[in-house]
Amino acid sequence: MKPDDGYISYIVNPKSGASSSKLTGRQFTEHLIKKGFEVRSNLTTSLDNACELATDAAVDYDCAMVVAVGGDGTVREIAHGLEGSDKPLLIVPCGTENLLANELGFDEKLKTIVRTFEAGYIRALDLGSANGKCFTSIAGFGFDGQVVKRVSRQRKGHIDYSDYFWPIWRTFWNY
Repeated sequence: MKPDDGYISYIVNPKSGASSSKLTGRQFTEHLIKKGFEVRSNLTTSLDNACELATDAAVDYDCAMVVAVGGDGTVREIAHGLEGSDKPLLIVPCGTENLLANELGFDEKLKTIVRTFEAGYIRALDLGSANGKCFTSIAGFGFDGQVVKRVSRQRKGHIDYSDYFWPIWRTFWNY
């Protein structure tokens, strides 16, 4: 990809990520700008907003690619927004698990993200769908689905493993 191919839409979930992964996201932005790319950053206000921002980028002729800075939920919603378009998506993993990013060989190291971007390697991915919701790598239902739903509802910032304790406990007794 060359700077004159168009701008890069940078969609960032401000609730995702530890400070080290957010730093990687900022460093990658700086790298792109130094290389002459125009970067348009957007902070999400919700998962639905991430999908909307991606949909806007998908139909914008001047947008060359989308960078998702967030966890699995953010990546899923951005992928949903890009569904059916030819816009490439680069993941800067900033979540608790980063399942899709790990499956694709991404990590939160700046060197890996820069190498992936500069190689220009693009892989097509299928999106799954259940009950009108898309998914990129796994779909959960039943007990684990209830736990994730509870964690999402109580979320105030970055999720770590301790945030699962009470949702698991409550789901165990109420499921």
